Amino acid sequence: MKMKRLVGSLLLIASLCLSACSADKPRETTEKEEREKETEDLIIEETEFSFEEIPDESYFASGELYCDPPSDLEGQEEFMVLYPDCETLDWDSYPLEPEYITDLSVIEDDDVRAVAEYYTDNGFKIQNPVEDQIYGQGFGDMNRMFRYGFMAETEPDRDYEFIMVYKMNETLFNYYFVDWNEMNGPDVPVTDDGTVIRYGDDDFYVEFNRETGIAILYDRDPSGAGAYIEY
Repeated sequence: MKMKRLVGSLLLIASLCLSACSADKPRETTEKEEREKETEDLIIEETEFSFEEIPDESYFASGELYCDPPSDLEGQEEFMVLYPDCETLDWDSYPLEPEYITDLSVIEDDDVRAVAEYYTDNGFKIQNPVEDQIYGQGFGDMNRMFRYGFMAETEPDRDYEFIMVYKMNETLFNYYFVDWNEMNGPDVPVTDDGTVIRYGDDDFYVEFNRETGIAILYDRDPSGAGAYIEY
């Protein structure tokens, strides 16, 4: 079974209902970008439309989870925070390229920092979680983002790997990681040793550690063609 991947699926979901600060980043458009945009528009106009390319209803159902999230899930107040007011942010200071960190002390939570150290030692670049919080770029739904965690990726000279690591409880994990990615189907492999429960295969999985409260989404693209994704 080919697992549905959050990195790709949320792009369509987010386009269905833009939210938070990711939809409102104001910045100047360069002359080069304008030319590229015109080229893209021409390509789109010349592309034949096929009804076979329309996702099925279950795909859009996951979009409803994003666009109309519940506000009473256990742990939302503890592990999540409302997005900042985008109109009051200093966008002149916003980094246009991903900003990675080498000083992991900026990660306040000890459990999250320990995971960051592990992935750093294994060739991952940790996206600055402080910037994510300031500019509303952390992972979340239409209204809230997780406050303790980070996203990271590998260099493109190897199998492209992307991870999201956030602290939460199992209720939030089941909703934001399992349900959003339709990982609770009968064909999805599941392992559970009592401490760590994992849904998925070696190329794409979500897992939750009940002792540390750490949830991880892992996505590997053997082609190395991955790209930085903002949420």
